[in-house]
Order: sequence, then C-alpha cells, then structure tokens
Amino acid sequence: MRWLWAGEMRIGIFKRARGAWERPGGETTASELRQMVERRQACYEVWPDWALVEGRKVQVGFEVDLCADAEGLGGEPCVGIYEELKQIATAVLPRDAGEAEFDVLPFDNSFHESPRRSFRPEIVLALRILHRRGFDRPLDDCEKQCLRQIEATLKQLGLTRKLAACRGENVSMTAP
Repeated sequence: MRWLWAGEMRIGIFKRARGAWERPGGETTASELRQMVERRQACYEVWPDWALVEGRKVQVGFEVDLCADAEGLGGEPCVGIYEELKQIATAVLPRDAGEAEFDVLPFDNSFHESPRRSFRPEIVLALRILHRRGFDRPLDDCEKQCLRQIEATLKQLGLTRKLAACRGENVSMTAP
C-alpha cells in the first residue's frame, strides 16, 4: 500500500510528516518494542528486490522481512501480531530517507513456514526499500544506507538477521 504526497509519506495508519513518525494513540517506546520482539521471538531476513529493466535483471532495492513466531497462538488473531510487526517496522525507518521510499506490504492473512527456521509457523511483514524516483532505478548508496540504518535499529531492539532457526542453533547472515 503506497500513498505519497508532497512532503509526507503514509504507511497504513502510520504517517510520516516533516521527519516525525506518528501513530494514533501515541508513540511506542523502545522498551515496549523490545518486549514485543522477545515475546514474539522476532527475527528478520533481507532479500534483494529485483526488476526486469530493458530485458536485464536489475537489483532495485531490498525487502526486509520481519518474522514473528505464531506457534501456540491459542486463538489470538494473527492480524494482532502483524500490527505489532508494523509498529516495529515504523520505529526502525530512517528519519531522513533521502531518495529512498518504503512500502509495507499488506497483511496476507497467512502463516509462513521456512526451512531456515525449522518450519515454525510465522507471521511475516514485508518492508520494501526502493528508490523514490522510480521503481526500476538501479540500487544506489541511498537504499544501501537506509538498509544499514534499519538493520542497526532492528539490532538495538533485539532482532537478529537469520537464515536458520530463531530457536536453537542461530546462524546469521553477514550484512550486504
């Protein structure tokens, strides 16, 4: 979901205007976000985002997947977990994104299972980092810098970048 106006960007119910993020009902503190991360055993993955440009495969950005454990929900709605992930995603977006733009993909109402995390059921929020001036523009330093800032903030909140199980043996990827 993408809405853009001059000077502001909206992601779902979150609004960024003049460098400040706002959420109805007030800000979520870093401590509350860390509790969400711990409670949901959240981790993240980073994938290249590709486009076909003039017949060539070109990396145009990144997709950051925030993954939260959905095992043993006990009837808890999955959309609640997605909303918690959205709070985390909003908190980690750089205040000065330069020429970068962010898309939070809509909730797909599905459990995801990855062999990299022992097929545990997960809720996943996909956050895309792209160039603001065109979806088919090749990756540049701005998107790379935004990814570095996002990853640094995710790590401060206690998320780790994973390829393997979030529980048990932990195998992390190196940053691009």
